[in-house]
Amino acid sequence: MASNDPVQDVLMVLLPGSYADELISELERHGVDVRTSDGLFKLLNGIADGGVPDVVHLHFLHGFFVVESRLLTVLLGIKLVAELCVLRVLGAPVVWTVHNLTEHENRHPRLEYAIRHVVSRLCDRVIVHCDRAGDIITDTYRLPSRTQDRIRTVPHGNYKGVYPDEVSDEQARAELNL
Repeated sequence: MASNDPVQDVLMVLLPGSYADELISELERHGVDVRTSDGLFKLLNGIADGGVPDVVHLHFLHGFFVVESRLLTVLLGIKLVAELCVLRVLGAPVVWTVHNLTEHENRHPRLEYAIRHVVSRLCDRVIVHCDRAGDIITDTYRLPSRTQDRIRTVPHGNYKGVYPDEVSDEQARAELNL
């Protein structure tokens, strides 16, 4: 696929929820065939089930490898890196949207930083939602300039119309003591 060809087939690997639903729906509205995958080898299962897509798009990376056990976190991180290496050999472009520096529970931050550093280097593009986030991940994950050049800013969308909007601005300010 040439870099200026339109994307028609995306393997999207992310945690379920309203963000995933809205993103997939919007891509499909624009004519993109979005596939998802699960199982122990999410990335390779997606390729085995539908072939090499135009793009593999990763979200919420901690869902691939961070668990309570430090040892299992390391092993799952290595598995993720191995899957990404296979995708590179197969020629599948990989994009990762960075939503958080680490998972919210912050169970193994140093391990997470190390795995995220390696993943960043294996991705063709890394998406952040503001320019400052690009600077922060560059510093936090200690990314070399070659990897920094792959970072792109795509402003985050909103959830207008997704959830009921039944509170006036005045009422919200009063409830929040603003």
